[in-house]
This record gives sequence, structure tokens and C-alpha cells, in this order.
Amino acid sequence: MHTRRLTAPGLAVVATAAALLAAACTTLPNVDAEGCGNLVVNANEDCDGFGDLGDGTQCGAPNTDNACFFVCDDQGAVCPDGWGCGADGRCRRPSGSFEPGPGSPWRFPVGDFAIGDVDGDGFQDLVGNEEQELTVRFGSETGELASEVDLLTREPQGPVTFGQFDEDGLMDVLVPINGGLFVMRGDSSRTLEPVAYSPLEIEVPPGGAKLFPVESDGGANLNTEMVVVAGNVMQFISSMAPATTLPSACGGNPCTVTDIAGDVPVTDVDGDPVRSEFALAFRGATSVYIYTSIGTSQNNNFAPSLLAEVPLGAGLKVDLGAYLADVDGDGDTDLMVSVRNATNHPKVAVAINQGSGTFIAATARAVFDRGTSGDATWPIAVGDLAGDEKADYVFPDFIAISDYGINNPFAVPLTLTPTQFITSESWSEAVIGDFNGDGITDAATTIEGRDGLDVFLNAPTVDMLGRPVGTGIFNKFHIDTTDPPRNLRAADFDGDFVGDIAFAELGFGAKPDAVSVIFGNTSGGPTAPVHMGSMGFVEVLEPISSVLGLEGIDAIADLFVLSSSFPDRSSTSVALLQGSSSRRMLSPFTLQPPGNVDPDVPRSALFGHFSADDDEFRDIVAISDAALVFDQSSATDKVSHVWMVPGGAGGQLDASGADFVELPAYTAFDTSCAVWASGDLDGDGRDEIIGIDNSSRCYGTGFSPATRMSVVHAVGGGSTAFDTVVSDLGTDARAVVRLQLTDLDNDGDLDLLALFAGEARGSALDPTTPVEGAAVAVIWNNDGTLSPSAVSTVTFAKGRRYFDVAPIDLDDSGIPALAVLATGGVFSATLDPDTKTYGTPTRLFQQAGEGQLEVGDLNADGLEDIAFTVADDVHVMLAEPGVSRGEELAGGTQVGGQ
Repeated sequence: MHTRRLTAPGLAVVATAAALLAAACTTLPNVDAEGCGNLVVNANEDCDGFGDLGDGTQCGAPNTDNACFFVCDDQGAVCPDGWGCGADGRCRRPSGSFEPGPGSPWRFPVGDFAIGDVDGDGFQDLVGNEEQELTVRFGSETGELASEVDLLTREPQGPVTFGQFDEDGLMDVLVPINGGLFVMRGDSSRTLEPVAYSPLEIEVPPGGAKLFPVESDGGANLNTEMVVVAGNVMQFISSMAPATTLPSACGGNPCTVTDIAGDVPVTDVDGDPVRSEFALAFRGATSVYIYTSIGTSQNNNFAPSLLAEVPLGAGLKVDLGAYLADVDGDGDTDLMVSVRNATNHPKVAVAINQGSGTFIAATARAVFDRGTSGDATWPIAVGDLAGDEKADYVFPDFIAISDYGINNPFAVPLTLTPTQFITSESWSEAVIGDFNGDGITDAATTIEGRDGLDVFLNAPTVDMLGRPVGTGIFNKFHIDTTDPPRNLRAADFDGDFVGDIAFAELGFGAKPDAVSVIFGNTSGGPTAPVHMGSMGFVEVLEPISSVLGLEGIDAIADLFVLSSSFPDRSSTSVALLQGSSSRRMLSPFTLQPPGNVDPDVPRSALFGHFSADDDEFRDIVAISDAALVFDQSSATDKVSHVWMVPGGAGGQLDASGADFVELPAYTAFDTSCAVWASGDLDGDGRDEIIGIDNSSRCYGTGFSPATRMSVVHAVGGGSTAFDTVVSDLGTDARAVVRLQLTDLDNDGDLDLLALFAGEARGSALDPTTPVEGAAVAVIWNNDGTLSPSAVSTVTFAKGRRYFDVAPIDLDDSGIPALAVLATGGVFSATLDPDTKTYGTPTRLFQQAGEGQLEVGDLNADGLEDIAFTVADDVHVMLAEPGVSRGEELAGGTQVGGQ
């Protein structure tokens, strides 16, 4: 017979079982003294056979990984109150003690950071920013942060917001910049995927519009201008000059945008590289019209101007479009036209440039004819592939080199030599560019409706003068895409002087189009596509030059995107995706008040549910400096707006629903010096925005104003989307550093946690002397209202400075303590819920401070850990689990009381 010592719960269970068995005249079986399954909570167990700490608690079965420990899962098993659920399905309770994480500290040069799952692997990551760079350190089950990625952004104009914006549950990043707002979404590729926004709506008349980039005044204006053709007129988008009427060449009537055949080719025709020319070929017309520009950007009066009307040969009419290319290799750009002759056979006509944009009539050239009928096949791309300065061609079924191996200088080609055939379906699109940086042009092709594209890298050689030329022998690389690519465009989108390929991926059904880029590579084939964001239905995709880029003034190509809204095509909008050396193109959402030339500059931005649409998607609220007043030298001149921008699926924003309201004047509330937080204070399902306006970034070295709090309520739609209540907190606390809305007394309402750094002036610069007005303050939520009269503070003894604060579960009481990063270490303060007062802070561990502190589960064990920055490093302190219940019951050990 086995003997054992029973704990009190064990005795109760056995006594009950014995009574039942005795009543049934049954003899008790032998029971092991130790081991899971004996219905006794032994010293190394939390439970045995049943969950006895609340509804839904379950005990792990014998012979499982969590045998005789409380378990949690998505089938209804929950942890006891105050315990945490680990990724391994085990419940643990905190002990209040911490130990350094493996590998800590880690290099992490950031000013602000947050903890959250960026890549969806179930482990918490650290994401932070400093100046124009985001840094992510990826977590693991051990709490190590060994993997790191850095991403270039634009310089933030206010605090960067970290949180969940879209519906995938991952950590996202919201950055307020001069150009507006941009969001980078967490994603499994560990690259933070930018959301491309089309913030500027435009009206497209019936019949649609064509837009294409033209260098209109390159000497004075380094930004590429866009020409828009709509109806029967065309105009530079940013010019104040009157629109130019299209020629009357379409059956004797003025041509319209619907008459334009194919894409509009743009290049230098007249030898003046400052201005580009473009050709308009109207279907059925007997001439092609080449335009240049006049005027200057300085006076904002540049406009299209007819350079040449090029007639077609007798009986020829425009069919599929036109190209501008040097067909004869004499250094001047010629005109190629797809035509049909008098017998309706397709032909290719060429008009030779005589210099300075003077052309002879376009006549059909037999060299382009295919087959016995003498019909011609129109190429899908034209460029110099042989390096002889003469145009070569990508046809739907092969790549052709002009006069391959034939000495035929300064003449229309005598032969077209096929160099690369395909064996299945014809190519539908092609683009030519140098995609490996060897100075020789290459080609890329797609097949309509097929995923992926093929890149043909031209094998290089040198000519008699030692110059690199193409051999016409190509190495093929297939690049997979998610959806069928279209609108291929070549440019250098990452600034490495190697050509890249941008394209739209065709969405289907409930999936919008996406913009992606394949980046060229100096060794091997191009990269896999990098997704730059979903854009509705992409109508126009064109590379342009915008001098002010992510790195400042640069020569990196950008992408102009015109798209219609998804899924109803009810509106059309414009986006500018800015190229970047980090290979992540960003398109900010511009805060553009109606009638203003300049957009607002966002100073703070927050995620939340603010709109009246009652949908599941989070919105963005931005606090901005208005561009209404140019001279804001006096208090009465300062104007601030609060913008509400409704969100949608995939982190999209609704430009048509964006609206703003003016905030109280500076004399009532200093918006530009405020720290903001958001949350649902009153339980109505819509979040409020809370700000305190004497931030440490504006004050702290001298007098700071009284502590004022602004609560902005979302109350409706349109221009009355918000109302604002400003109140004086009536506290001596000064120079706010941080705000957070969280339930600190476990009553179900969000309270406001605020950290004030105080004023370091005079003798306060001595570290042994306390700063004035430093405090941790909690403004309690009373029935949905933050009451300035209900404030609890945490203060230290003389000599300590505060750097950061966050709530943390240190025991299983269900009421969080406060973890405070201060001079000399990290301290904790616990709340007396009856009196709503915090006790004197006690040290959790000693460590130099002067950084930021965040709380989160960094090793997936269900307990809250602490990460804090010191200089350019982040320190990780992992929570130690409490002793088992069996040990506590046997020895009277108190858990969580340290």
C-alpha cells in the first residue's frame, strides 16, 4: 500500500470520493502519492484532474505537454483570472520578478518604439523609429531579438503611431510627414508593406482621359509635368495656361480623347532635351501630330504647342498607334506609325526626321511586312537592343535586331533578324531597359492573362571602339507574380542606376489591382516583385521625376498612378508613389482643404473608430497645422485642424469621406505642443481623442503653461464631425511626455495615464535635485468622462527623474500596477482600488534609464515582460513565472506579492 502526504484540497477530494465509494460498499483503490493523475495538486503542479479556479478553467491531462497545469485554447479553455496564456497553451501567473532576456541588450537606435506582432509569426516584435528610419527587431519564443530590418521613411512631423490599423491583427505604423499621412502594414515578408493612397480626386469627363508625363521646362523645373487629354482638349495639369484644342482631323471634326490610338509616345524630337515632344495619332486620321511645349514653369503658363503635322502616304490611315524612335540610326528621332492602306491591309509607315523635328511624309516600309499577304505586324516595344543607335523591335512573337551583321548606316533597316522566339502564346506587352546595369538594353515581356513576366538579358560584347553593345543573344529569366501583370514601365525606382520594371497586377472579383516593382540586379536576374500597395482599378501608370523624394532632393524615379475606386469605379483619384533606395515606395494621404494651394501638415495621427459609418474598419484622425494662414507669428493667427479620414479594407482610406473641423485657438489650447491618445471613453463604440498641451518637446527647460486637457468627441459626419471640450487639470504637473488610455482600476472604463517630465531649470539640472512638476498622473474615468477633479499621482523621493511609464500585471489581482522608468532603474507602484491611490514606488530592478519603456509578452509565455531603451540599445527583462500552486499550498508561499 502506498503512503503519501495530502494537501488540504487533496484531502477534500479523497474524502468525498471515499464517502461515495463507502456508500456503494466499494473498496478504495491504491493512489500514487506523486505524479499527474492522482487527483492531488503536488508541489510541481497547478492542478490535477479538474479546473477549480473559475468557470472555463481546465487542467492539462496526464501524458500531455501541459500535464497538471492549467491550459488555454481556442476551444473554450481559459486561464484563471490574473494568469496569462502562453503560446504553448499553458497558463502562468506572474511572480513580480524579472531576469535579463537572452542576448540582451540589443542594438536598437530609436527614439520611440512599441511592442507588437509585425510579421504574424505569433511572437511579439519591437518596432521603432528615429528621424527618417524605421527599425524592427523580430521576436522569438526565447525572447531573443536577433533578426532586424531597417526601412527608410520621410522625416516625421510629429510622433509616429504604432498600432493595429487594418483587419489582419498585425502591428502597423502611421507616420505624419510634410506630404500627409502614410501607413506601413505589418506583413509576413518582414518588410512592412506600404499602403499606397490616392488622396486627390479628379473629375474624369465622359469618354475618359489620357495622362502622360512630359518634360515641359526642364531647365527651370526638374519635376516632370503631366499632360491630361480629356474631351477634345489637352492641358498640363499644373499649368494655368488655357487648354489646347485637339486638331480637326477625325472625319472633319475635332478629335477627342477616344480617337487616340495606343499609348502616347514621349521623347526628344527636336534636339532640345529641356523639353520633350509627344505624338498624337488619331485612329483613321491621315496625319500624325507632334507637340512640344511653350511657356515656363516660373510663370506657370506652359502649354502644348504643335511642332509638326506629319502627313501619311497616299491611301494610308492611322490604325494602332505610333512610336518615336531612331529608325535609321542617324541620331534623330523618327516617327513610326501603324497604318492601314487603301485595301485595308496593316502596314508600318516611317517618317524620317530631317533634324530639329522636321519630317518627311510617313510611307509604308516593306521590311516590316510579314507573310505572303504583305501585311505588317506592329511591334509592342521599340528600342536600341544592339547598341548601334538604331531601333530594334519586340514583336508579339519574337525579338528582332535591325540589320543584324549588315553594314547599313543611316538608313531604314534592310532586314529584321529574329533572335528570340516563343513557342506558345504571343506576348501582349513588352518594355525595354537596362535591367542589369551593364550598359546594354534588355527586354521584358508578358502574356495577357498569365501570371509572371519574362526578362531577357542581352548578352554584352564590345564594338571596335571598345563600347559595350548587345549581341542579340538573350538569357531568359522568368519572374513569378501574384496576378497577371500589365502596364509595364521601366525606370530606376531605387536610385541604384539599374533599370527596374513597374507594373500593375490585375485583380479579380473582390480583389483590387496592385502596383508592384521588379528591381534590376547587377548579378543574376531581377528580384522577385515587391508589392507597393493596392490601388483600385489602375488606369494610368507612368514613371515621372519628382525632385523632392524620400531621401530629400534626389533623381530617383517616382510613379504616377491614376486609378478608379474599387469596387464601384465611382470616383477617380491620383497617387504619387515616391521611389526610395529602401525599395519601398510611399504614397502619403494628403490633407488638402478645399480651395487651398498648400495641404495641411499633420503633427499627430491616431488609429481608431471615429467615423459614423459603424463599419469594422479603423479610421485615422490627424491633428494638423492648417495652411490657411501664412503668417502665424501671433497666437491669434495659429490655426489647427482635426481631420477624420474613414478607413477601409486593407488599410485603405476614403478620400471622399475625409473632413476636418477647426480646433480651439492657441490661446485656449496649444495644439502644436500637445500629446494625444485615443479610445472609447463613454462606451458608444466611437473613440474620443484626448490631448494635453504642454509637451516636453516644447517645454521643460523653462516656464510651461498650465496643464490643459482637450477631449475631442466624434459626434457626426461632415464638418461637424467633432466637438471639443478644453479643461484645466488643476495640477502642478508639467511637460507631458506620454498619454495612454487603459483600464487601471478594472472597472471596465478607460482611464488616462499621463507621464510628466517636469521642468528642469535652475538647480534642477543637478541630478540630486528633483525637477519641478514631474509626476505620473492617472485621470480617472467617471461614467464616460475624464474628471479633472479625480486625479491620482505617483511621486518619487527626492532626486529621481521620470522617463516613461506603462501598466503591467505583476500579480494575479487583475489590477495592473505601474512600471516606471526613472533615474536608477525600473520601479513599480500598486493601486489601492478602494482609495484610488498609488503606494510609494519600489524598485523592480536597477538599471540606467533615460529612454522609453514598453510592456509586452516577448517570449510568448503569457506573462508581461519589460523592454526599455538606454542610448542606442534596448534591454529586455523577462517576467519569471510564479511558483506552482502545489508548492504554494504546501509551503504557504505567497505568489505575486514581491
